[in-house]
Amino acid sequence: MDLIIQNLGLLINAALIATPPLLLAALGSCFSERSGVVNIGIEGMMTIGAVTGAIAALVTGNGILAFIIGGLAGGVFGLIHAVVCIHFHADQTIAGTAINFIGPGLAAFTCMILYNSTDSPAIPLEDKLPKMFNDVFEVPMYLMYILWRI
Repeated sequence: MDLIIQNLGLLINAALIATPPLLLAALGSCFSERSGVVNIGIEGMMTIGAVTGAIAALVTGNGILAFIIGGLAGGVFGLIHAVVCIHFHADQTIAGTAINFIGPGLAAFTCMILYNSTDSPAIPLEDKLPKMFNDVFEVPMYLMYILWRI
């Protein structure tokens, strides 16, 4: 019984850790859908941003700078999506699907070149972003709820 409770606790912990980034991406998708843009390439943008941020954290040793660089890398993929759809009049769904293929593929290719593996190495605990508030996981959830209602 203790093993079941321990595994359930690990599952809940993993869900709480993975939920805020996915909810923020879904919130961004809702904003783009309300503006009339079909952007299904958000997963590719997240992947390339995450790998770029992890590599930047390992190179610079600064979590805040890595966070900014990862966000800029995802933004570059958003800019690519916008240029392809607006300037070249491509279908938004097809362009988003291409972003979803290119993002993870480019991330795996970059990791294979740098680390001889398709995964980036784990970031040391001291290099991770500091938490906004210690031991309080509800704050990002409240923030997402407030942004969702806008």
